[in-house]
Formats: sequence, structure tokens, C-alpha cells
Amino acid sequence: SVKLYLAPVSLMFNEAIRLDFIQKNPVTFAIKPTVKNKPRKAYTITQMWQLLEAAENNLKTYLYIAFFTGMRAGEILALEWSDIDFKRQEINISKSVNRVGIGATKSGKNRTIPLLNILSQYLQENRKDRGAVVNLGYDAIRAYLVKLCNKVGFFYEGTHNMRHTFASLMLQAKENPMLVVQFLGHSDMTMLNKVYAHYIQECIVTGK
Repeated sequence: SVKLYLAPVSLMFNEAIRLDFIQKNPVTFAIKPTVKNKPRKAYTITQMWQLLEAAENNLKTYLYIAFFTGMRAGEILALEWSDIDFKRQEINISKSVNRVGIGATKSGKNRTIPLLNILSQYLQENRKDRGAVVNLGYDAIRAYLVKLCNKVGFFYEGTHNMRHTFASLMLQAKENPMLVVQFLGHSDMTMLNKVYAHYIQECIVTGK
């Protein structure tokens, strides 16, 4: 919250610097409170399947994609049927839903990820000719997820849980960390090392 309040103030001082009214931005010297990141939770593979079985319609499709690709919520909501290549078994990710509409992905880069067989089978059974794969917005997804988690008695910590679950399960299965990075759309191993270091260490020890 402190950083949020300081942001417009910093912009004001930057404008003052541009107009030669001041030489330095005093906000850069402000002492900001340190924030201790809350440990992220991941669903177990059993919990994942329970959620998939209990979900319906668009929410079920959303969860299938989230759990078996690790895509960000905005990327899933922007995904169209034309972005899925069933012949090559690939998903092309080039856009993301944001506060004002549809724009670039969070990293600003496009990527292509493998379409896992289990997800391919589900999508082909529910395939349409065109349009959005998931016809829901952010608010609807959150509301349906909260309701679903309450129904099955699971914790809910936002749409990022599915992405976290995907990465955790992939690494627990001793998949190549670089493949996981490709799925998640990170530029390098930095974030993966920060969040999933214990799983990666297991991969190195086992030689996988």
C-alpha cells in the first residue's frame, strides 16, 4: 500500500525534474517497509482432480488449461481456439487480458508451449470453431473458484494457485526445470530457483 501511494508522488517529482525545478526525486530516498512474502500453497494431485471433477462448463475448461499448462489467468482468458494447434499439439500464447482489455503477455513476449495429451483430449471433446476458449471474465472466474473451493472444502488463494500447482507437480515428477520455465513463460531460471529451489535440487540429485 505504501508503494502504491508513493507511485503518483514519484511521477510528480519526475515531472519536476524534467522541467528543471529540482535535481533529484526525494521519493527514491524514502524508507519503504519490508514485505515478507506469504508462502505459496499448491494443491496436491488428488486435490487437483477433485477440483476438476467438481467444476462445470467454462470453469472446468479454465481449470484444465491452468492445471495442465501453468498459463497465467489473463493468458487463459485471452486464449482463442485459433491459438490451439491440435495437429502440432501446441498452444500459441501471444496475448493476455488486462484491466483495459486484451494486450501483450506479462513478459511482452510470445511463446509456444506443448499441448499435453490429457488437455488435448479434453479440449477436443469440447472444441468450438472460433472465439474464446473460456467465456468468462476475471471477476466471474474468481467468484466461481471461491464457490468451488468452499464446496469441496479446499483453501483458495487466488487464480495463481493453479499455476503454482502445475509447476510444483511438474518438478515433483522430476521434469526438466527448463521445460517448466518454457511453460511458465519466464525469461530464465531466476524465479523458478526462488520459489521451487527444493524441487529443482531433487532433479539435479537424481540426474533428471
